[in-house]
Amino acid sequence: MSAATKQIVEVPRDAFVVGSVGRFSTQKAPLELFAAYERLARLRPEAHLVMGGDGALRADFEAAVARAGLGDRVHMLG
Repeated sequence: MSAATKQIVEVPRDAFVVGSVGRFSTQKAPLELFAAYERLARLRPEAHLVMGGDGALRADFEAAVARAGLGDRVHMLG
């Protein structure tokens, strides 16, 4: 991710970025992706997750982010 894009998405310049663009649906497994990111986030505090998309599981995804206390490191683009 370029420095300019990080600035637009409000990701720190030195962040390690993981990202996905897709439907928030069972087939795309966004909750499994978040579970993997959550493990990574414990090992790499500079890791941020950028998600693009929308769908039926978005509210569940956002609830998982809130439960994990990682809202400041997960960026939802819609």
